[in-house]
Amino acid sequence: HLHLPPRANQPRPTQLTTSPPPAMVATAKIPQRQLFIDGDWRVPALGRRLPVINPTTEASIGEIPAGTSEDVDAAVAAARAALKRNRGRDWSRAPGAVRAKYLRAIAAKMIERKSDLARLEALDCGKPLDEAAWDMDDVAGCFEFFAGHAEALDKRQNAAVALPENFKCHLKKEPIGVVALITPWNYPLLMAVWKVAPALAAGCTAVLKPSELASVTCLELGDVCKEIGLPSGVLNIVTGLGHEAGAPLSSHPDVDKVAFTGSYATGQKIMVAAAPTVKACYIGTWRQKSYCSI
Repeated sequence: HLHLPPRANQPRPTQLTTSPPPAMVATAKIPQRQLFIDGDWRVPALGRRLPVINPTTEASIGEIPAGTSEDVDAAVAAARAALKRNRGRDWSRAPGAVRAKYLRAIAAKMIERKSDLARLEALDCGKPLDEAAWDMDDVAGCFEFFAGHAEALDKRQNAAVALPENFKCHLKKEPIGVVALITPWNYPLLMAVWKVAPALAAGCTAVLKPSELASVTCLELGDVCKEIGLPSGVLNIVTGLGHEAGAPLSSHPDVDKVAFTGSYATGQKIMVAAAPTVKACYIGTWRQKSYCSI
């Protein structure tokens, strides 16, 4: 496991904006997005959408797409194709320095869009506006941090391993494959990026399923990836309900690993769903007021 990036070298604000300013609430609307699959926006297979509720006013401020198993199949297929494209030379087997360029481009766009992203985060999950802005700094810092790790992988490839006489051994690091990333509502974009950035740095391709309670900024990540030209299928984003999108993603036979942060009960269900295909799992969850990982 790689260490999480340190927070930006500046103090947190001592006074937080406890809610979005009245003018912002009055004009509160979110972008109308679709699912982000294979590098483009795609209408959900069943055409359904979920309302987005502003916790401050309890008013509906827009909708997000409600993906289902059909959309999960499409997203996983896109991720698998991206992993294998050009025999992996386009992404999974490309030098880490190539992937680092994309991660740094995403980081730069996050800073460029910081105000808009912080506004959307505050409207979507009720986070104080100043706290949401701080999170966007951390989002950019996370992509920068793992860009450095992607470059470091190049230097560590084929490192010699000391063995007894007459044996030769070299260490080769390879991505595990297609990863499913399932994230919670409390740090919507930041906690998603804690999973997305290291996965992409390692050469994996991914399907992100954010919490249906706070998915808005995660869909904006898709727009950033589209703008900077991230190869199609490398990152796919499927929003929707847990039992309709998260469950089929966890059990999908073409997913190689599942990473999840959320409730203990949901973590149990994900491990059960992953068991028949013996998927690698990373489960971070809360139980009895403590955090544990498996």
